[in-house]
Amino acid sequence: MNKKNYVLGNISIIVYLFTIFLGEFLVSANYNPLIDVISAFPFYMSINKFVYVYISLIIANLFLFLFCFKAIKLLKKYNYQQFQFPFKLLSIQPIIYSIIYFFPMSNRGEPLTFSGLMHLLLFVTCITLTLVALLSLIKQCKKTNFFLFSYLYKFIFLFMMIFAILTALSMLSILLYFGLYLRILLTGFLIFIFLLSIMMKRISV
Repeated sequence: MNKKNYVLGNISIIVYLFTIFLGEFLVSANYNPLIDVISAFPFYMSINKFVYVYISLIIANLFLFLFCFKAIKLLKKYNYQQFQFPFKLLSIQPIIYSIIYFFPMSNRGEPLTFSGLMHLLLFVTCITLTLVALLSLIKQCKKTNFFLFSYLYKFIFLFMMIFAILTALSMLSILLYFGLYLRILLTGFLIFIFLLSIMMKRISV
């Protein structure tokens, strides 16, 4: 079970990356990955093609949820309950990622629609949950024998905070490369999941 939990986290990363590459392979030539975001995939491909992308996303979300769920159980088993809170926060994100496509974002420079507002709120919720989870981990790692991880999580926190701000500015049309900043932000999130997988492997040894 311990090894399975470690693998679940890594599988979710691989499937998330596959989902992005699949989407960029299926989109039309008008799609610009430097400017257009991942959630804009439905606007640049037929519904028949997008179904494959969405199924892949659901699978990635499922693995991430299972990783968090099993991690919470393992942390209780090995008396590391102080680390459960971040995983509980992260377990909410797969649900949000699964429904965010039902609320297409508004076009940049145009008035904000209800759908666009919902998309923005869901996106901000995901970022907030991730940053709060990181802060919690930084605090708890300093109190345990995972002191090195506190520095790694602190780096990821600062990295994601910077690109979250850049992403927000580009979302408001203040900066141009919306798609690029969001992809870098997502990279930080996936590195975060990878570090969590390593930490869980050490805990369960």
